[in-house]
Order: sequence, then structure tokens, then C-alpha cells
Amino acid sequence: MKQLIVVAAAAGALAASPSAFASPARAAADTVIAKTTGGVLVANARGSVSLVHAHARVGDRIVKLGSRVWVVGLAHTARIRGIAVATRGNMLVLTAADRLFTVGLGVRRLASDSQGSAPQTGDVVGAVVSIDANGNITATSTEDDGPAATSQTQATITAVSATTVTLDVNGSSVTLQLPAGTPIPATSVGTQVTLTLTFSGGSTTATEDDQGEDQPSTQGSGEDGGQSGTTGTSGSTSSSQDDGGASSDNSGTSSSNSGTSSDGGSGSGGGDD
Repeated sequence: MKQLIVVAAAAGALAASPSAFASPARAAADTVIAKTTGGVLVANARGSVSLVHAHARVGDRIVKLGSRVWVVGLAHTARIRGIAVATRGNMLVLTAADRLFTVGLGVRRLASDSQGSAPQTGDVVGAVVSIDANGNITATSTEDDGPAATSQTQATITAVSATTVTLDVNGSSVTLQLPAGTPIPATSVGTQVTLTLTFSGGSTTATEDDQGEDQPSTQGSGEDGGQSGTTGTSGSTSSSQDDGGASSDNSGTSSSNSGTSSDGGSGSGGGDD
């Protein structure tokens, strides 16, 4: 009788926790598209971007099971969605999952519409990107999914003036306008702040969120309140692909990274599915 009770209890525990025997190779993998304060940004097969508290290189295909993150392969392409914040030459600055990141536009103009113009500030942009061996991301095609009025993001301030704020975005400096009469104090330099971005007339203005508490910058440290976990590797690679074949893995490719992860991530600021 006692044996029956033990077996029944074990079966109940497995039913309540079906991920107990989940395999990283069988789970859908996301692609790391950028490093950011507190972890990495990943995109799923549909392009939705989220924040994962882990250490990984750009292009890694990762699977998150509970508090553990597994690197299961390497991708050369991905889909992404985000809101265009600014363009700097051949670089597009996007926001998604309350973070900023950059995407190269390449040498030639992309056929994002009938006139072949590049994405405009405030556009919700869907893009297919290529990822090279150095982790550089370049858009190979883009599409305009409509305008956005506002978005919220977190970024590290590197400089301020009476009318502008300069932010560190993946090692590049991006300067945004401030609304008249709303300067950001010089004491905010070197801290990560929450900003409300407003898109109007092809330009972006940034307003500091007074309710947010400035935090010292900890780029890529994974120390922004997430639950600690580990990053492992898997001997077999994921074969997940999106609808248009935009994501692909190198068979048998894995990398060894150790870092932190958490159970929580934030959803895409560029239009979640």
C-alpha cells in the first residue's frame, strides 16, 4: 500500500511539472540579437523580442527552461520587430522589450516600400537580419508595420545638455532631443534610466520617467533583479525555423558560456504577437 502511495505521488509530481524531463533540443530556440544591461535580447521565430537574464554571444540560439538557459546552436539569420527610434548613417536604432539596440542597414537602400526608402522614425519595423561571425547584425529586408506614438525604454546616459541626452546603445552614442523645459540632471550621467520616447514629425523626443529609479550601469552583468541561474550547452542543436526560413542553425554547433538567467523576461516593445 505504501509503495502505491509513493508511486502515485511521484506520478502527480511529474504531471504538475512536465518540464522535469524537458530536453533543450526539443524546445523552440530563440536567437540572441543584442547584448544589453541585465542580459541579452532574443528574438523568436516570429520576430518578437524579449529580455533574457543570461550571458550569451550575439547569434547564439538559446532555450530557456525554468531558471536554466541552454545554448543549442548558432544562427546566421533572424527575424526582429521593434520601433525605429533613430537612424545614424547606415545604422538603425530600434527599441523593443524596453531596451535599445542597433541594426545595420547595409550599403544599399532596403526595399522596405515602393519608394525603397529606409524605415522612418516612429515606424514599427519588421526585419529579416543577417548575423556575421563577429556578431554584427544587418537588415537584409524590412517592412513597415505602421506608426507608433510612444514607447518606454531603459538606457545608460553618457552625456546631457539643456536640450539633448546622449545614450549608449551597443557601444554607439545616440543623441535624442529633450522637450523644452525638461532637462535631465548631470548626475544622471553613467546611470541607467527609464525614458518615455515620443515619436512625431519624423523625430524622437525623450523624457525621463520620474517614477523610475536611476541605477548604475551594469552592462551585461545580469544584476538587475533577476533570479540567478546558469547557462549550459547542449550537444545537439535546435532545428527551429520561422515561417519564411529566416532563422537557421549550424548543425552540431554549440558554444560554452556561463552566466546568469532568471525566470522573468520582458515582452517586445515593438508590437508583441
